[in-house]
Amino acid sequence: MKDLHQALTDAKREGWAKYIRSEADERAVRDGCWFDEKAGRLRVDLIEQHFKLTMAPWTGDPFILMPWQRDEIIMPLYGWKKDRNQPHLRRFSKGDIFVSKKNAKSTLCGAIGVSELLVGGRRSRIYGAAHVSEQAGIIFDEAAAIVRESPSIQKRLQVIDSRKRIYYPAMGSYYRVLAGEKHAEGVEGLNASLILFDEVHVQKSRKFYDSLIYAGSSRPNSLLLSVSTVGVVDEHAI
Repeated sequence: MKDLHQALTDAKREGWAKYIRSEADERAVRDGCWFDEKAGRLRVDLIEQHFKLTMAPWTGDPFILMPWQRDEIIMPLYGWKKDRNQPHLRRFSKGDIFVSKKNAKSTLCGAIGVSELLVGGRRSRIYGAAHVSEQAGIIFDEAAAIVRESPSIQKRLQVIDSRKRIYYPAMGSYYRVLAGEKHAEGVEGLNASLILFDEVHVQKSRKFYDSLIYAGSSRPNSLLLSVSTVGVVDEHAI
């Protein structure tokens, strides 16, 4: 474990001290974590240079991330690294996004899902999860629209609406939908690269959610990303 002063000095010298924003970040750098700005920027550039917006009146425009999407979500998720001796390992395996309605959270998650399909490596497994099928399908619909709106991506990915799946045949990878109503007893045997759990606050039972926590434990960079709109607190919800 590093001395905090030395860790902060090193971060400032290397140009990434601005990403140390909390006590948790300070503990992380003492434990050896570091920020790879190039890695974070690569994910940002993938989205902004190759993805298109899908909603009118901006349909077809470049998918330029809003500052909070870029600086609070994408850059930290993909820039923070766990170990300098293994620079491919990311710091975060879980994350939560809570934003008010109409802030394009589903669109952002769709972009994250498509980006993981494209660069996550062979046999990536991305799942869109929610309490009910209709909710789980919202992020899928956003991801499918992004694929269809971006010609260069459409050449690689195949959307199957009837099965709520997106395939990357050349890499053996796919995105599929999971719903708590159909998997009430939990999900066994998943080997997830990325799980996008939508509107997690309406999930009544922990069984479905808890079954997904370790679904990517055999993958070095698996991520469980829960998203929700801010609303009235339900003491009986997860």
